[in-house]
Amino acid sequence: MFLKSPLGKTFCCPPSISTPAEALHFICQAENLPSLENGWRMEQNGKFLTKLQEPFPSEGTVSILPSGGLLGGKGGFGSLLRAIGAQIEKTTNHEAMRDLSGRRQRDVNNEKRVRDYVAKQGEREKEEKEK
Repeated sequence: MFLKSPLGKTFCCPPSISTPAEALHFICQAENLPSLENGWRMEQNGKFLTKLQEPFPSEGTVSILPSGGLLGGKGGFGSLLRAIGAQIEKTTNHEAMRDLSGRRQRDVNNEKRVRDYVAKQGEREKEEKEK
């Protein structure tokens, strides 16, 4: 059986060790870690060992992990982005966009306005002459 320390080293379990508590004590001495029973969790074959004074249930590798962990849970960031996205106003100003030929939309719109103005200028002159 192997013992995997929280610092990443793997040790071969001595034959004298038969309980998780003894394994924890061995790892804490070997790695110079604080030997707090409440400060560590032990895992074997994907299951946490809760009964530290009873013999190991199987011969798999035992991992020693710090107990506690980080606060929070899975996810949360996506909902945060959705909340912020709803607050951002959608833009209606498309003047800075470019068309497929690379020209700014603002310039294309201005040219169109000038063409319309010049085309209607003849009509405006006729109206002025009639007055």
